[in-house]
Amino acid sequence: MTQIFRQKRMLISVVTYKGCSDTVKFLISLLPHLEESGCDTRIMIVDNYEQYSKADVQSVESELSHHFHSILFIDFREKKTELELKGINYVFTHRNLGYANGNNLAFQLGNNGFASDYFLVIGNDVFLISKDFFPSLTQKLDSIYDVAIIGPKITGPHSDQQGPYRYQSIRRRYIALFFYPILKILSPAFFLNDEICDIEEGYVYRLIGCFLLMKSSCFIAVDGFDDGTFLFAEEFIVSERFLKIEMNTYYYGRLHAYHDASLTIKKYHDQRSANRLRFESDIYYYKKYRYISHIEEFLARLAFRVYDRLYCSILSNKSAIRDE
Repeated sequence: MTQIFRQKRMLISVVTYKGCSDTVKFLISLLPHLEESGCDTRIMIVDNYEQYSKADVQSVESELSHHFHSILFIDFREKKTELELKGINYVFTHRNLGYANGNNLAFQLGNNGFASDYFLVIGNDVFLISKDFFPSLTQKLDSIYDVAIIGPKITGPHSDQQGPYRYQSIRRRYIALFFYPILKILSPAFFLNDEICDIEEGYVYRLIGCFLLMKSSCFIAVDGFDDGTFLFAEEFIVSERFLKIEMNTYYYGRLHAYHDASLTIKKYHDQRSANRLRFESDIYYYKKYRYISHIEEFLARLAFRVYDRLYCSILSNKSAIRDE
């Protein structure tokens, strides 16, 4: 009896906040890698910018249509029962859903009638470097039965490696901030102890959220990302959700991608405001998924407040003096 093999399908979610030109550059870079993936692919771009005028929307549509002929634009305010999605689909939400909700929306819309095998969450500030990227990564993901999520080696503008990471307790991650100056002098890498730098591939606790390739069946099984978060901690939480169904996170450092956060988060948040957003998301994660006590939460909030208002202010002032 002849077996019929269905082409694997990959659904790709790109959550953005304006940045149309950056998205164009990203897609131009990504599409050749998708062509060699061996997968039937569908891209969902979810634009969370809430203040587009009608003229702004037309400008975005014009710029994207100039570069990509097979693209569908969707106004999420218009409730359409059926959408004939294309290879690239651009969703105007007209409200800021946040990162978790934006990706959940991309999966909900994009997977309807598509039945994807893989779900890729990727930022428009990520550029793939290695050849045969997706064939190698999907093959590795398929070959390990107890892995739900996989990611490559990620480096930044200064060749700094971004992940993978081991679990870090709230005591080490935040409560230790009470002693920030002392620990920074005695052990400069103390607050980076969750980074794993000596691994080429293997099981890890979590990856950086700018590139997460998941088995769609597992993503469905855990009900997607936690919509209680807005920005940050998504990769912590999704790893915890996978662990609850006895599925793991895997790092595959034989493949390489480049991530430039200055194109996205750093456009809209300075370091201190980003730290504050990250802290609140982390507290949500520790409370809901790591079951920290009220005392631990209180100490973490107090330590972070001291760090943010005292130590960060001192460091900012020193930097300002040096710049003069």
